[in-house]
Amino acid sequence: TSPRTNWPMGTKLLPAVQVRNTIKELVSTGVVEGDLVEQWKKSMAAKENVEKMKKRAEDGDVRAMVNLGCTYRKGDFGL
Repeated sequence: TSPRTNWPMGTKLLPAVQVRNTIKELVSTGVVEGDLVEQWKKSMAAKENVEKMKKRAEDGDVRAMVNLGCTYRKGDFGL
């Protein structure tokens, strides 16, 4: 239930684009530092790699298709 309204809340998470963009800007300008920043950078790099792999797979690259399937099967990179 919502702490504000006491109404039932759903279980689906929605992307917070503004928050992600703010974090990206703070990280890229060096305003924030530390271990969490490094984890965030790795996470964003992994996400970018998966997007590139998906694009190559959609374009017919068989190796990318296999790699993407293995990635889904193992649950790597948040898939």
